[in-house]
Amino acid sequence: MRRFRLGTTLLSAGLFLVCGAATTLAAAQRYCPPGGILSTADNASMSIGSGAVYCLHLGAGDGFTQMADGSPAYIFGFQDEVAKGFPLDTLVPDSTLGAQFPAPTLRLKEGNTYFINLTNVGLQNRPDLFDPHTIHFHGFPNQITLYDGEPMGSFGTNMGATFTYFYQPHDPGTYMFHCHQEAAEHMQMGMLGAAFIDPIQNDNAAMLALGSARGGGAPAYQGFAYNDNDATTGYDVQMPLQLAAFDPYFHWNDMCYQPPRFAFMDDLYPMFNGRGYPDTVNTDDNTAHNINVGLGHTCDVPISPTEGKTFWDGEPPYQGSRPMNSLVTVAANRKALLRIYSLSTTSFHTIESLGIPMRVVGRDARIFRGGGGVPSGLPREYLANSVTLGGGESIDVILDTTGIQPGTYFMFARELDHLNNNQEGRGGMMTEIRVTP
Repeated sequence: MRRFRLGTTLLSAGLFLVCGAATTLAAAQRYCPPGGILSTADNASMSIGSGAVYCLHLGAGDGFTQMADGSPAYIFGFQDEVAKGFPLDTLVPDSTLGAQFPAPTLRLKEGNTYFINLTNVGLQNRPDLFDPHTIHFHGFPNQITLYDGEPMGSFGTNMGATFTYFYQPHDPGTYMFHCHQEAAEHMQMGMLGAAFIDPIQNDNAAMLALGSARGGGAPAYQGFAYNDNDATTGYDVQMPLQLAAFDPYFHWNDMCYQPPRFAFMDDLYPMFNGRGYPDTVNTDDNTAHNINVGLGHTCDVPISPTEGKTFWDGEPPYQGSRPMNSLVTVAANRKALLRIYSLSTTSFHTIESLGIPMRVVGRDARIFRGGGGVPSGLPREYLANSVTLGGGESIDVILDTTGIQPGTYFMFARELDHLNNNQEGRGGMMTEIRVTP
C-alpha cells in the first residue's frame, strides 16, 4: 500500500532544492504558509484540519541526561530547534549539548503534508567523531528510499549540514522514529522518538460527539486512534509510552573515548519515556532535575557509571534533557489511549496493567478489524492484563475507567530485572494510572 508520496527536496552543495528552487535553510522554512512553521509542542495545531502544510526542524547531536538513581548519562539525541528559538546563523554552536531523551514527539495528521528539517549539530563531547544522522520513520514501508533514513539505501546528514524530509502520511496509528546511521550505537545512545498519525476521523464532529452519548456528563471524545467508523477507539486523554533502556557502561565508554561494548550490551536502566520510577510520575519539565555536567569530566580512570555523580565538574546545568513523564491521569468513567511502542535494543518487555484491563485496539499501526474468523470490518479487539512487545513494535490500548474506583493503579514491566534503576530496586519500567473522581 502506498503511504508516502515523492517530494522534491534534495541536498546539494549545502543548498536545498525545494519544489525545484535552490534556497537556503531559512528560505526552506519560509516555504511553509503563515503559521505552518511549528515546534513539536504545537500538537493541537498539527493534528487539525486536512491538506495543511507544516514545517518542523529537529537538531541531532549529543548531551546529557539523568537516571532515576541520580547518575548522569551521556547521550546522542534529537532536539526541537523551533522550540529552542536559536537564530539560524548560530544554530549549530547554540544547539550543542542540547539532546533530549526521548526525542520530541511527532504528532502528525492523515492527509497533511510535513517538511522536517534535520540539522546535524555535531557531537561536542566527542569532537573526534564525525557521525552522520538520519530520521528513519520506522513502521512505514516508505517506497521513496531518499527519505527512508536507512543509510545503505539512503544517506546520512553530515555535521553542519541540513536535510529536509518530506512526508504525506495516509495511514493512522502509532509509529516511531530513530537514527538509522550506526543504528545499534545511536539507538542505544538515545536517538529514539514517537511519531503518531491522527486519523481523518478526528475532523468528524458527529463522531466526536458520540463521547457525550455515554451519559453522566461525559464530554465529546478528544480524538480517535483509528478511522473506526463506530467510535470504538475514541479517547478522552492519550499518553505515549516509550519502552527503552540504557546500558550505563556503554554510555560511559562512548563518553570517554572507549570502544562501545556491543557484545556485552546490558540494559541496567529500563525506562518509560526516558525515566525510571519514581521519576516516571514527576510532572515537572525537568527544570527541577538540573544536571551539572560539562566537558571537563574525568575519564582517565575506569570509574563505574553508578558513581557518576562523583566525577563531574561544575559546568552550568543543561536542562530539559528528559522532558516526558508517563503519569496517566484520567477521570472515572472516561477512556485513556496508551500508545505503547518499544525501541529497546536488547529485550522484550511484558507490560502489565494492575486493576484496569487493557482493551487492545491496534498493533503496529493496524486497527484490529476482521480476520481470524471475524467478518471484515467488525472489531477484533480483546481485553488483556498484559501485552508483550519487542523492539520496533507498537500497540494501542484503551483503559476504560467505567466502574473503576478512583485511586492509584500501577502499570509496570513484569520482568523483575526491568524494575530496577541499575542497582537501585523498586524502580525502572513502572508508572502510575491515577483515576480521579
